[in-house]
Amino acid sequence: MECGVLLPEYHGNTNTGGVCSGIVSQKFDFSAVHLNGALSRTRERTNNRFLGVIVEGGSEESPVRPVMELLAERDNNGAHTQSALVGMLWKQSEDLVFDLALRHGRSDGLALNQVKFGLTWSYAMRR
Repeated sequence: MECGVLLPEYHGNTNTGGVCSGIVSQKFDFSAVHLNGALSRTRERTNNRFLGVIVEGGSEESPVRPVMELLAERDNNGAHTQSALVGMLWKQSEDLVFDLALRHGRSDGLALNQVKFGLTWSYAMRR
C-alpha cells in the first residue's frame, strides 16, 4: 500500500489532494498477476477511482517475458478511461530490466495511444 499527498502548487493551484493505492500480487511458475487499485482526490476537488490488472508471462529467469495490462479509471464527474497494454520485459541483468509496450484505449471518448519505454534498476543495500 502506498499513500501520498498533493501539496499546493508554488505558482498555481493552492488546493491540496491525496492518493492511496495498493497492489496485490500472486506469482506462479510461469506467470505473475498484479491487481492494482487506487483512490485519489485531485487539487480540482474531483475523486478518482482506478483499477488495473497486470499479467506477466514466463518465468523470472526468462530473459524476455510478455506483459499485458487492462485498466479502468473514473472520476466523480463521469470522466473515464479504459485501456489495454501489451508489451515485453527484457531482463538485461539481475539488476536491470527494460520494458517496451503499446497502449490503446479511450479517455473521455477520445482515442488514447501510447508507446511506453522504461527501465527498472535495482541495487541491494548491504550493511
